[in-house]
Amino acid sequence: MERTIASGHENLLPLAEFRVWLWQWTREPQNRMKRKNGLPGKLTLEARREIYRRLKEVESKTGLKLLYPDEEEKIRLVLGDF
Repeated sequence: MERTIASGHENLLPLAEFRVWLWQWTREPQNRMKRKNGLPGKLTLEARREIYRRLKEVESKTGLKLLYPDEEEKIRLVLGDF
């Protein structure tokens, strides 16, 4: 991704920043539910909402459509309208 940005696609910088943020965000314990054995489990609903919100920001900044309408519909069914 860094090479693509360096070769003149600066508009993709928000996408690269999102990727780094997402990697860090998903590893923070407060963003995950606890399993019965005490290990981190799935992302919490609030964490998923934050990921979706930031992904929509990246779409806005880059002008790219990152989610298909049917994918967004499924996301809204799970996350609800917020």
